[in-house]
Amino acid sequence: MNQPFSIERPVGERETNRSDDLEAVRDALAERGLCQRTVTGQRNAKFKPDLTAGIRIFQRQAGLDPDGLVIPGGPTAMGLGLGGEAQVRAPAEAKQRSAACRKHERQIEDVQRQIRDSQREADNLQRQLDRLEPERDGLRARLENLLGPLGLGFVPSDENLAGLFRDLDNVPEEFRPEAQRASELVKKLIGLADRINDLSARLLARQATLALLSPTIARLLAQLPVVCGV
Repeated sequence: MNQPFSIERPVGERETNRSDDLEAVRDALAERGLCQRTVTGQRNAKFKPDLTAGIRIFQRQAGLDPDGLVIPGGPTAMGLGLGGEAQVRAPAEAKQRSAACRKHERQIEDVQRQIRDSQREADNLQRQLDRLEPERDGLRARLENLLGPLGLGFVPSDENLAGLFRDLDNVPEEFRPEAQRASELVKKLIGLADRINDLSARLLARQATLALLSPTIARLLAQLPVVCGV
């Protein structure tokens, strides 16, 4: 045949069996020595038992279900070379699917790498916070012990620490050494609070990135069987 041939309707013992389809199946089987070739002038011949036997033998050899049927576009038809233009296009389409699959897999790898990097950075930021927050609490406790005798009450929140400098400048002269030590602690506490705030902001940013990447990787993985045929 000069053009790729495909059967249009199922061929089998209980099917309607178009004569052109019968001829195509019989000739394809005859090329493999599985039945007699179509006799010229008998294009309208009915389905014969030897065709069922030939189909089933071919199906067993090909590892297919030996149901004796040749379905358009099915594995038996494709195996017999009766896939028509679809069969001719198959290698190119397979190559195209393969390229699309590789591209999809690269996207998955890229997102997975982003997730690993973001998670690694988030873990590192959390470890730093876990180390600095107790240090801040310790400084606040030491500062509070100094402020009590100075009559300045409790340690304010981190954002209000700078206001302590003014209060410490106004303590009586006899308390200047304690006020000086308290001022040094306030400076350290402000620096530490700034560091903790910076780490916390970066951690929130990493967590936000992970929250965005999570549905992205889920979508890509769900699409993998469709794109790659796995």
